[in-house]
Amino acid sequence: MKAIPLLAVCAISALVSGCVESVSGDAVRATESSTSPRSSYRDKLSAELRKQLDRARELQKVDPCSLIDLDAAGRLATITSVGTAAKPINCEIEYQVPQQPATYPDEGLSDVPGLPRLLQSGQRYSVTGGTEAVDHVGSMCFKRLFTGYEDAEGKEMISYSLSVSGNAIGAQDPTPRCQDLEPLVNASRPFAAHPTLRADSRRLPQSKLMNVDPCAVIDALSGQPKVEISTPIYPFSCAFKPEGGTKRSITLLFEEADAARRSIEPAKSGRSSVNKYLDLLGAQATISASGGDCMLIAYLDLDRPISGSDPLSQKPWIPKVMVNAEDENASCPKAVEAATEVVRLYKEAK
Repeated sequence: MKAIPLLAVCAISALVSGCVESVSGDAVRATESSTSPRSSYRDKLSAELRKQLDRARELQKVDPCSLIDLDAAGRLATITSVGTAAKPINCEIEYQVPQQPATYPDEGLSDVPGLPRLLQSGQRYSVTGGTEAVDHVGSMCFKRLFTGYEDAEGKEMISYSLSVSGNAIGAQDPTPRCQDLEPLVNASRPFAAHPTLRADSRRLPQSKLMNVDPCAVIDALSGQPKVEISTPIYPFSCAFKPEGGTKRSITLLFEEADAARRSIEPAKSGRSSVNKYLDLLGAQATISASGGDCMLIAYLDLDRPISGSDPLSQKPWIPKVMVNAEDENASCPKAVEAATEVVRLYKEAK
């Protein structure tokens, strides 16, 4: 995780590449008969990069909803749902927002502005010179807690944010509710210090994909003399570049089931002029290419949506893999190679 000024953290994307470290030697796919406890690519990394990689994979095992005092969260307003976000590092709590007549009668009803709408927690950042002071951007209030973990990138913080219901387009942003978020985060400190496991969560959909180390794809790139791994390393993602090759990044995500079906259908039926459909070891996928950049999205078990087991966590999700690759070939073989390997790892995961 890269050291950044605290005020810049909201603008950082989980796919931003910074420094790189080379993994020397031929990458060889691990076999079932291998007795090595780690993927071969890890053995050639520096101790510092292994530490960062271990931290990222450790965070994949954490239930982000366990970082929140749910009783304190429930005192803000009526909770309608608790569960994962599209980025599995995050937990989202949605609130019921009362409605009122819209400004124009033909628009029906609109949300009453300025009330708690969405609480989110789980995202990690490394900062230098940061504090735990509450802050806001527009109508969104946020506060971060130091976790006690530190590496060469900086001191790790967990982010909490509270968004409020808004006005019509063009209206002034509602006042952020930092007076609600700050005591909630302070009440959540003991929860953040002792998170529980994703595997034990009733709030999260349980998917084998979230157990996959996306950097393990490197071991399938046989014949590569060197592979550079980009830092910072984030949970559920990996960015790398074979020597003499081009960059590829892998991100593990969720997508709401209805949205996933809508995304795949035009490509599958041949109606899309942008996305092409393909089958990756049984996973349905779309791929698009533009200006030497390829994006492949593979949906795993599209016909079997998953959800949490808690009554407030019933939103159906589909696990998905997003691969971005630099490739002048419009058929995007580099993205296909990486995505196929992730699907294979998913099928082999326990």
